[in-house]
Amino acid sequence: MQGTSLPKPDWLTTTQAAERLGVHPSTIRRWADDGNLPAMVTPGGHRRFAAADLDRMADEGRQPTGAELPTVWAQHALANTRTQISASTTPAWLTAFGEHDRQRGRELGRRLLALVLRYVSLPEGGDELLHEVGQLGQGYAATAQQAGLNLKQAMEIAMFFRDNLVETTFELPAEVPVRPEHNVRLLRRLNPVMNALQLAVVDAYKQAEGSK
Repeated sequence: MQGTSLPKPDWLTTTQAAERLGVHPSTIRRWADDGNLPAMVTPGGHRRFAAADLDRMADEGRQPTGAELPTVWAQHALANTRTQISASTTPAWLTAFGEHDRQRGRELGRRLLALVLRYVSLPEGGDELLHEVGQLGQGYAATAQQAGLNLKQAMEIAMFFRDNLVETTFELPAEVPVRPEHNVRLLRRLNPVMNALQLAVVDAYKQAEGSK
């Protein structure tokens, strides 16, 4: 008589596990490294995660730590921004940009999000990063001026990105378990960065006006 075999678990890759829990793959790897999430290693050296372990973690309401939250937030912010830009209600200022300007704008956007992520990840300080954000704001202004946008239109671009970052922060608790104090801190750290960006745009336009 043959014995009854136990059902085999469903094994997921790191990317699939991250999608199942709604976090970044680096977070999954960190949890596995810390021993908080069991993992099986294949002969090829790849991690696999049991669906049951992932579901159990989801049921327990595993919350991103204060250190993990900025990375999770940045991933959601990037996705939300891309969705907004590709939506049917495309921002009016986007039509003023040619393909070259759009490529330049995407590059500046990636650099901005990287700087924001670095700044909000710091417990405090970060004035040198704010200086870099200011320089980036100068680049935004130059691109907008080359596209023929006035200051009001250039500020609409900055406010578009700011609104998406803020909205992502407010919406994050509905998608990922987040401690309220961590979310409040994220908002407070976001303000100085976006202030630096917007002030730099204004200064760049004023300088350009004064040089005429």
